[in-house]
Amino acid sequence: MTVSLQRPKFYGRAAALHDLHTHVAAIRASGRGRLVTVEGSRQVGKSRLLTEFTERARLPYLYYTAPSTEVPARHMGAWPLAAVHSTSRLPDAETRFAQPPRDWSDAFDRLASACRDVPSVVVLDNVAAARAAEPAFDEILASHWQRRLRGCPLLLVVIGPVAKKTAAAMPTSALSDVHAMKLLPLNPAECGHALGIRTDPLAAFDAYLVTGGQPRLVAGCAEAGDPGEYVRTQLLDENSDLVVMGQRLVSSEVAESASARLVLAAIAAETVAFTSFSRIVAHLPTTGVTAQTAATRALKLLTDDRQIVSIQVPVGAPKNTKSRRYVVADSYLRFWHFFVQPHLEQIARGRPDIAIDAFDARWSRWRSIAITPVVHESLRRLTLTMPEFTRAESVGGWWNREGFEYDLVVSAKGAQPALAVGAIKWSADEPFTGADQARLDEARTVVPTAARAKRTVVCPAGVDRGADVELIVEPAELLAAW
Repeated sequence: MTVSLQRPKFYGRAAALHDLHTHVAAIRASGRGRLVTVEGSRQVGKSRLLTEFTERARLPYLYYTAPSTEVPARHMGAWPLAAVHSTSRLPDAETRFAQPPRDWSDAFDRLASACRDVPSVVVLDNVAAARAAEPAFDEILASHWQRRLRGCPLLLVVIGPVAKKTAAAMPTSALSDVHAMKLLPLNPAECGHALGIRTDPLAAFDAYLVTGGQPRLVAGCAEAGDPGEYVRTQLLDENSDLVVMGQRLVSSEVAESASARLVLAAIAAETVAFTSFSRIVAHLPTTGVTAQTAATRALKLLTDDRQIVSIQVPVGAPKNTKSRRYVVADSYLRFWHFFVQPHLEQIARGRPDIAIDAFDARWSRWRSIAITPVVHESLRRLTLTMPEFTRAESVGGWWNREGFEYDLVVSAKGAQPALAVGAIKWSADEPFTGADQARLDEARTVVPTAARAKRTVVCPAGVDRGADVELIVEPAELLAAW
């Protein structure tokens, strides 16, 4: 019986694919090689992107994935299969790699011979495992890139960063052919495109809030057709992607720090998606100075080292202000910690209905606030094209220690007055009213330099006639910004 296999659908990544094809065009024109490193978080789709690219490029290629082992022989043993599994193989690939290379130096020599005359693509995936098995991997790569590979019409793609010692081993002239690519999750517009949603920006943003733009989750959401139904279906199964991926991400990113896991959970558990340092400390099992020290170290790991958590300050405030707030940067991890993680045991014991009921009860409130940083980023992008914001310097929320808090402030460059104060009322059913406007009028009197700032509203349900605002930003405009 013949089994017909259909490749999974591929969404987004137009800019990344364009950049890779641009490198190929440069190689064809010059006859010289380029080394491109592709970095990105776990599950962001690096391997999927390069698989799609190698199939589209219509060039001979070899896609090598280093085994997750520290046994060097197994790394070399993976080369023969990689050589023959390409749909468009390197010249004489079967012969050149009929036997495993002796070591990485031998492997790079064989690649140089195979690619010396024909424009080709070679992908080295999971290089972290290669480094673990061969401590000299970076020096070997640098040496062969300088001596032979960069002289071939070859696009060498390394999934993972080139270590500093690799760069240090190369002369400046060789580094000119080394390029870095940072792969981010799919953005809201790409999520909407995957769902086929061209007229419903709210559903596109919902998909982004649920999946965080993780390609595997976006694909599942697209298959379900509706973000809400996707969540309910996924919560039925303890082994579903939506349930399991969060566990894997947390385990891979902060496995070494119990305090960091607790701090991450504390930040994500806040209904308003933000929390203060004092509230973080209160979630730790210790007290006093010990808890403060543990929280400080955990936040450094989460913000500086892993970049899982973002620090937010009021618009116009210095970065070292004590009025800091913390938010989980990845929308999917925010969603997972709030709706999935608290119910893992219930899902596992056959009571997913508890998790589903909690989602239905709390989703509307959660997304109305979780959308705030997404709206801020959308508006930052819009400031490049909106005449009202040509002098904009920063976009964000504003709050102070007296308890005043406003969704949106757009500051101007230099010491000029603020350009806008605004409200984000993320509801498709309740329009912005005259009563809501009182908050904007108040903001003009409280936020520094905002006395004449444009009263700005983001509300999917629109604005009542009784409300007097100067600027309305539609969800479709926010989505188009991406």
